Parts: sequence; C-alpha cells; structure tokens
Amino acid sequence: MKKQDYSIWQNVIFVIKDFWGWQKILVIMGILRIPLMIFLPLLIALIPKVIIEILEAGGGAPQLLVAIPGMTVIAAGLYVADRVTKLWVEDSSKRAHYRYLIRVNETTIDMDYELLFSAEGKVLRAKALKMLDNQMATYLEQALVLLLGSGLGLIVYGSALALLSPWILVVLCISCVVTFYMNLWVNRYIESRRRAQAENRRRLDYVVFKAMDLAAAKDIRLYSLRSWFVEFGRMLLQKENRIVSQIALRRWCSMAVAALFILLRDGVAYVILIGQVLAGHVAVGDFLVYFTMIATFAEWVALILEAWSYLKLSSSCLSDLRGFWDLGASKTTPKARAQLQPVPEKEQWPCEIELRQVRYTYPESTRETLHGIDLTIKAGEKLAIVGLNGAGKTTLIKLLCGLFHPTEGQILVGGVDIAQMDAEAYFDLISVIFQDVHLLPMSIRTNITMQEKGKEDEKRLEQCLRQSGFGSSIQKLPAGLETMMVKNVNENAYELSGGELQKLLLARALYKKAPLMVLDEPTAALDPLAEAEVYRKFNQITQNKTAVYISHRLSSCRFCDDIVVLHQGRVVQQGSHDALVSQKEGLYFKLWQAQAQYYVHEEN
Repeated sequence: MKKQDYSIWQNVIFVIKDFWGWQKILVIMGILRIPLMIFLPLLIALIPKVIIEILEAGGGAPQLLVAIPGMTVIAAGLYVADRVTKLWVEDSSKRAHYRYLIRVNETTIDMDYELLFSAEGKVLRAKALKMLDNQMATYLEQALVLLLGSGLGLIVYGSALALLSPWILVVLCISCVVTFYMNLWVNRYIESRRRAQAENRRRLDYVVFKAMDLAAAKDIRLYSLRSWFVEFGRMLLQKENRIVSQIALRRWCSMAVAALFILLRDGVAYVILIGQVLAGHVAVGDFLVYFTMIATFAEWVALILEAWSYLKLSSSCLSDLRGFWDLGASKTTPKARAQLQPVPEKEQWPCEIELRQVRYTYPESTRETLHGIDLTIKAGEKLAIVGLNGAGKTTLIKLLCGLFHPTEGQILVGGVDIAQMDAEAYFDLISVIFQDVHLLPMSIRTNITMQEKGKEDEKRLEQCLRQSGFGSSIQKLPAGLETMMVKNVNENAYELSGGELQKLLLARALYKKAPLMVLDEPTAALDPLAEAEVYRKFNQITQNKTAVYISHRLSSCRFCDDIVVLHQGRVVQQGSHDALVSQKEGLYFKLWQAQAQYYVHEEN
C-alpha cells in the first residue's frame, strides 16, 4: 500500500474535524485566542494614553479614579481570558499526544499481523512512535492559532502604521526581511547537519542504552568492555559537541545581526514618531500606542516565521502518524472481505486440515520461503514438523494459524479456505505456545485465563492446573494464583523457572479449550529431561485434539503420528519416526544420528 502524502491544508482540516468531534472546547478556545492575541497589547497601551489625555484636558482625581480602575479591570479580565485560552491551546497538544498514542497502540493491536511485521509496517510504526516522542505531531493546533493570530495582527497593525507613515512600515519590513533570511541561513545549516547529528545521536543512544542494559552487564565485566564504552562514548559526545557548537555560532551571528537591525528599526521609529509629535500630527498619548504597535508588529513577523516552521514540521509528523493509521485501516485482512464463511464449530472438531500448493514470500523479499507445500493433517492427528534452522517451520506455523496469508495456494480447514473465514473466529480455535513468551504484569490467574478476575471458570482453571502440572508450583507460593508476574512492573513479582513457565503456558493453552494446539519450539532453552516432561504432558492433554509440534530434538517427536521434514521450504520427507529412521540416506536419519551421539556414553 502506497503511503498517502497529506498536504498542510489536509492535515489542518483533519485536526480541526478530529478535535471538534473529540472535544469542541479545544477548537472554541483556539478561535477565542486569536482576537485576544491581537487586541490585548493595544488595550494595555491605551491605559497610559487615557491617563495622559485626561491630564492634558485638565481632568483631576475624580476622572482618573473612574477611568483607571475601569480600564484596569477590563485589561485584567482580557489578560486572564488570554492566559486561559493560551493554556487550553497548549494543553491540547498534551491531550492529543496521549490520545494519538492510544490510537497507535490500538492500530498496532488491530492491524493484520503480516502487515504489521512487513518492512512497510515496521517503518511506518517506528516513524509514528518517533513523531509522538518529540510531540511535534500534536503541535499543529498551537502552530495554526499562532499563524492566524500573528497574520491577522500583522494586517491590522500594518494598516494602522501605514496610515501614520509609510516609512515606518518600510523600515519594519526591511528589518523583518533581514531577520527572516538570517533565520533561514541558520535553519538551512541545521537541516544540513541534521542527518549527521541524528546518526551520531543514534549511535550515542545505543552506547548509553547498552551500558545501562542489565542483560549486558555480565559481558561488560567479564570481557573488560568498560574502556571501549567510555572511549567510544567520549568520541561520540565530542562529535555531538562540535556540531552543537557550530550551530550555536551561527545562531549567535544571526541574533547579533537581528539585534543590530532591531536597534536601527527602533531608532528610525522614534525619530519619525517624535517628529510627528513635534509637528502636532500625533498626540503624546497616541505616541505610546503607535510605538507599542511597532514593537508588536515585529513580534508578529517573528511569530509568523516560527508558526509556519512549526506548522510544516507538525504537518509532516502528523502525515507519518496518519500513514500508519491508514495502513492499519487498509482492507487486507480476511475479516474485511464481504463474504465470510463460517468456521467449523468446536463441536465439529477435530477437523482435517489441508495445505494445497502453499507458497509464501515475505513482502520485503524476492526469494520464496515456502515452495508449493502439499500437506494433509488428519483429524485428531499429532503432527511434528522438523528441519534445520531456516527451513520454514515457523513460517508454516504462522500460515497455519492465519497470522500470515499464503502468497499462492490454499489452507483448508474442514474443507473451507481459512482466507474466507472471520480471522477472530478462526483464532478462537487455536492455542499456540510460541518460542518467545510474553507474560502480562498481572497475576498468575490472569496470565492463565486471560480474563478479568471473577469472570473465569474456576473449575476449568483447577483442571488445567492439575493437567499441566502447574498446580504443585502454585501451592508453594504465598499468594497462590494471585502472585504477580514481571518484576520490571511489579516489585514483588515472582520469577518462574523455565519448567514452571512452560507449565503455565500449557495451562493457558488448556484453558482456552481450543481444538487445534500448536507447540512452536518453546522448550529450546530447557534441558532434555525437562523438555521430555513438557512433551509428555502435552501428549496427554492433546487427546481428541489436532496437535502440531515443532522441535529441534527429534526424540521429542517419537510419540507423534506423523512427522514432516522441511528443508529449504520444501517437504522432503514424511512418515513415522521408525519409518524415517529406516531411510538411511534421508535428512531425518542424519539429524537423528547427529543428535543421538551426544546422549551415548561410552564406558571407559
């Protein structure tokens, strides 16, 4: 799917519609902020003008006691309104940040698995998260309000000053143009160094992260890597300092030139205004108002440049966010199709599963991973899939689970193509224990049932604990099933051993009561005896279910009804353990012999 390129105008419309549908008050406060930005400085400048005019007219204390408090109250009220609207507008970016972060998380969870892990999905998600980290994606409303307020202020103040003296406007414009080009000179240099700075910071962040990573602490000490981290980090920091210093020097030059022209601008403005006062064309009170307008006019120009820069950057960041959302909303998942076939009811299981000429090529690859797989898994059969690393075993399992979709061919369950089934309904029929396990930072009870406390089936939970063998481990824990997991989140969490973790996962798979169970080599880190125990229990609990196993240790597959040997994405052998071992020239026999020699102990 090609990423949609959104213009600034399209993103502005998107944000206004989004905020209006989410919290109308944010849009209303943004609109109110614009006239307050323009007229509050003038109102504050009018107070001394009124005082001077009252004194020039011979007015006394009574007039001043009426005028000053009245105007002060009005100015104070407008100032409070200005602060309130400003805080609301600034707060809108913080509110939007967390809202958009939740939306990115929801998109990640809901997106088709294959699309999420494609090169495009990974890149767009990384960009979206990066844009949220710097919060520029949610700055668009603030930038828009600043741009509109300063733009309208520039028109109002510029018109008034032009009527007073065109020369003042000319001087102001020259000063603003010089300031603009000095800022442009600095920004272009910053942009030219951005890539080098980003690359250096990426490497520096890596060094800092690895130095702080507890998982790397053993290697750092045992292999004396401290000096490498210190020296490499110092070198990267020096390079960062050089880049920052070069940028700072150009900014200082830009600010010095801008200050010089501001001094020139104010000097010319003073000369012209004082001349107008001496000539009687401008009253003394109006002098203060006009000079406030001159100073504020220059601020409007600076704000326009700043706001436009932020608007472009924020729009670009928002485009990255919307690109990820668009990818998540693209209709590529099976459940998005108009005509869906019903999945076989659990009562109809076990069902026969058939793979017909299944081919698969990863989206970012030109090399086919699976080549025309033809395979039938009989109802209630226990099937083992074995092969060398990179043979395509895990890819085949992800296709079978409906996480990936065949590039060519079909996967039929009960005679129905799973591509025509509702994905969520199909997932409900499968229990999988993958190699990489992720526990929730919640209780053991929740990690097994995947349900809120009070909604689980206690009898089923007890049965699963007993069948998996995890019940004996639970009894040793003071908090039992309420024991919390994941120490990074819960300080008093319990850390499971490898064997206990596998038993928990078996209990979880059992609790789901899925008719198809898959074990994708989760015991690789266990010793042979512990693995044999896990497979023994798995063999017991998969009675009357269709079961698929992946294991590097061929001895664990002996109880299977059928074994499929994958090699370079093709089925090269299939049969029972005894039949495959008898084929002396086959890959299975070679793998069996290679592993068996480590368990043969010769007598001395």
